[in-house]
Amino acid sequence: MSFNNKLSEKIKSSRKKLIDYTVKFSTVLSGVMPIIKGIGAAAVDGAQKASDLQNAYVKTFNLLTTGGEKAAEATKM
Repeated sequence: MSFNNKLSEKIKSSRKKLIDYTVKFSTVLSGVMPIIKGIGAAAVDGAQKASDLQNAYVKTFNLLTTGGEKAAEATKM
């Protein structure tokens, strides 16, 4: 076999392996993407719930503070 034939066979073999690995990687990636999207959605949902909870705490604190000031003022008078 000549050098050119050997080189040609190596290139064909390498190309076939590259295509096979690309197909396998694509298959694995398509299986992993829904998991990644689910984790991202859960993180966004958790962040939104944490923000809502913090807002509720701030409102409650403000109401207690304001209510306490009014009660102290009423008691003083």
